[in-house]
Amino acid sequence: MEACGSAHHWARELASFGHHVRLMPPAYVKAYVRRQKNDAADAAAICEAVTRPSMRFISVRSVENQAALLPVVRRLKELDHEIGQSDQAILALARADETARRLMSVPGLGPVTASALAASIQDISTFSGPREFAAFLGLTPRQSSSGGKERLGRVSKMGNRYLRKLLVVGAHAVLFHANVAAMR
Repeated sequence: MEACGSAHHWARELASFGHHVRLMPPAYVKAYVRRQKNDAADAAAICEAVTRPSMRFISVRSVENQAALLPVVRRLKELDHEIGQSDQAILALARADETARRLMSVPGLGPVTASALAASIQDISTFSGPREFAAFLGLTPRQSSSGGKERLGRVSKMGNRYLRKLLVVGAHAVLFHANVAAMR
């Protein structure tokens, strides 16, 4: 069977009927899927993967083993709740700040990116133009020039890494949604 959320339960149930159950990691099964992702293609991939001598299997977890993971699951749920509260607090702060509100009107800039930009750049007039702002972010080519010959290399990445990362994620989201809209 392919290891998934309920695979260990079903493996124990099948083993209680006398079956020999072996679980395979989904990443290893995926390599054998030839067609689109559906149950029939998954079943065919599992049948092929199980015959491979190099296939690695996962041992079936006992009920006690899974119960031991319960405190970890509870803690993850608590952390997820805390992250949600932090997101709400950031959203409230961004809505209260006029600069952040204006930044959020730009496609791809949400409350986290807008508030980070507003907090990092107090006065945008300190930059003479977009090129200087790009240099602040580290989006300028690395220079290796001498003797009057200019050699520009990769992006230097010398600026604010966090802001650059947030802007790249936002740009990726905009491009992804534009591609999805174009496919419709």
